[in-house]
Amino acid sequence: MITVRDHVLDEGGFGEVRSEILKLPYHMLDNKVAVDDKINCFVHAAYFADSPKSDILELLHCYFCCPLDLVTWFRVKINVTLKGKEKTHWGWHVDYGGHGEKPQYANMKTSLFYLNNTNGPTVFKDGTEVECVRNRLVTFPAPTMHSGVGHTEGDDTRIVINFNYF
Repeated sequence: MITVRDHVLDEGGFGEVRSEILKLPYHMLDNKVAVDDKINCFVHAAYFADSPKSDILELLHCYFCCPLDLVTWFRVKINVTLKGKEKTHWGWHVDYGGHGEKPQYANMKTSLFYLNNTNGPTVFKDGTEVECVRNRLVTFPAPTMHSGVGHTEGDDTRIVINFNYF
């Protein structure tokens, strides 16, 4: 089941989260989904492999542990993509729980939190499309096939916090 919630954080909380995320260092990658897709993006890892990777995790935990009904983090990262000349489908994928992965991943959830407005939605294989709207949270089972779409309108960057958790 895919759920969408708007205005997840109050304006003060949203402003604090956004402000701190804009100050972070990012690593540039030459791929977004597949190793050879040649879609540039910037990533900041906050939590991975059972340990915090960034001080931003504490702030994110404070604001999102209740809205996510969090038991434990698995991975938290911030993805930044740049505005392009045409909308590009980034490729179908699941965050975790795909064929051959550990069976417990089937119980994992993914949530995407959008920090700005763009025309780059998240699309799902079942036809559902969720627009990239500031302060919106979309939640779905981690094994759900989905893709981001590059944007051509709105802010110069598309900033999304990707939460994988139990």
